[in-house]
Amino acid sequence: IILNPSFQADVQPIIATNCSFYGCHSHSSGVGDFTNYSGIKAKVDNGQIQWRVLDLKDMPPSYSTGPKSLSSGDLEIINCWIENGAANN
Repeated sequence: IILNPSFQADVQPIIATNCSFYGCHSHSSGVGDFTNYSGIKAKVDNGQIQWRVLDLKDMPPSYSTGPKSLSSGDLEIINCWIENGAANN
């Protein structure tokens, strides 16, 4: 378990692999740009990542052409990053 995850080293690769690579949250998707920190941070700030990813655990969605779920380790990294302030580090 990573106690103080870094956005660049730990969170961004999870998001890139599971969210933005398959077009769901790409810069042209219209549902939120997860290709950069500011797009992800906006969804952290409005509670969407906490609710959809950590509480409901329904991201990536079942219709995703890529991965269908996040590992418990990935969920823990995202949770710790948010709890530590979701810094751009």
